[in-house]
Amino acid sequence: MVMITATTSVEVGSRETIKPLCPTPNHFRNYILSSIDQNSPPIYIPVLLFYLNNTTINTNEKLFMLKKSLGECLSEYYPLAGTFRDDYSVVECNDEGVEFIEARVNCDISQIIGTSNVKLLNQLLPFESTGNWSKLKGKTYEREVLVAAQANLFRCDGLAIGVCISHKIADGTSVVAFLNSWASKSLNNYHGYNAHIVPPPIFDSARNFPPREMPRYSHDIGITNKTIVTKRFVFDSSSILALKKQASTTIIDSSDENIKFPTRVQAVSSLIWSRVLALYRSKPTYAKICVAVHAVNIRPRMEPLVPNHTFGNYWTVAIAPAVVKTEQNAVEMSSDITILVEKMNKSIRNINAGCVKNMNVVAAPMSNSLKMHSFSKTGHTRDSNFEESQQHRFPVYEVDFGWGKPEWVCSPIKSFKNLVILMGTKDGDGIEASVNLLEEDMPLFENDPQILAFANYCP
Repeated sequence: MVMITATTSVEVGSRETIKPLCPTPNHFRNYILSSIDQNSPPIYIPVLLFYLNNTTINTNEKLFMLKKSLGECLSEYYPLAGTFRDDYSVVECNDEGVEFIEARVNCDISQIIGTSNVKLLNQLLPFESTGNWSKLKGKTYEREVLVAAQANLFRCDGLAIGVCISHKIADGTSVVAFLNSWASKSLNNYHGYNAHIVPPPIFDSARNFPPREMPRYSHDIGITNKTIVTKRFVFDSSSILALKKQASTTIIDSSDENIKFPTRVQAVSSLIWSRVLALYRSKPTYAKICVAVHAVNIRPRMEPLVPNHTFGNYWTVAIAPAVVKTEQNAVEMSSDITILVEKMNKSIRNINAGCVKNMNVVAAPMSNSLKMHSFSKTGHTRDSNFEESQQHRFPVYEVDFGWGKPEWVCSPIKSFKNLVILMGTKDGDGIEASVNLLEEDMPLFENDPQILAFANYCP
């Protein structure tokens, strides 16, 4: 059980700049951002990894290992130690370094693991995750750092590592690749040999998606001044199996095989989506259409395939409107989970090699903006968006710095309405869903009988 008191506090201690162990060669001094980088939102991607004190390695040794291996890792991930030019078109790889912060928490790590308290979790990060798209936070020494890390030392000698990486240069896949590379160097240093080998990053995103001049894409979807509440729901393997059976469908697409059994993520996503829709429909006035927006990693969808250690932003969004046509040929919103599973599945399947090629003709964010505009003509409003980030396949529970694998990993993001982040559980069989809703909507959602039937709520 998570027990957090009003006196729980995080005290920041030392701060220092970690620079690459080896200087970046002159011919690598300018890192060109791709068109997807250019249009990615100007925020930090936050990750928190919690480690129990299960080894004889003391705290000072852990901190030394973290900082030494970070410098080694930055020699490979050299753009992360650089500086953005003002127009975000180029990273000057000048080896300015990244920020490393040490902090102490006046409680045991077990009191924090599994919490939905985003306000507290944000204190464990070097920068607070923000909904302000207009500028990046974390300016230090008259420059915007691309990466910062915070080592949080608990009373029980547990350790939580908070990392923030600019989304203007990396997506979730690249963030996890960086973390695993950093950890492998620490692990290998500890053992004195190459106990774990991670492939080095490939920097060719600008070759695959050349930079271009284009209108600014608005990233304000989900931004609100109203109070946002985050709650965490855990779906275990047995609940997911039951949900998959309920969500199974025999809808046949003319060009596809029968889809009889949805994936774990499709089942969980569709359940959450359907209950958000039901919530909207219970209100006196609601939008005619609720659009689900899913972030999709395009690396495995490209021809030829691009490995996951290819660095940069390789993502687009799949957009699925929750609409059906009635017998009178009118458009109305549907919360039928079997229909939502198929709509979600079809929208993601449409992100294929041909779609990716077209992204070089019409930049993905601009293309998706046009789609959203077309939905607005039929009653869609941005207030009715349902946005989801699927991080369940990321190998975040493999990030071992030498003192074992993390007990819990989360990505605390606040300020974004109707945002759902899906992550795998430590055992690999379950799914954790962090759900952001308006304060007035959360009680209806968390007490929904269908949510209660499948998910365990974590305070």
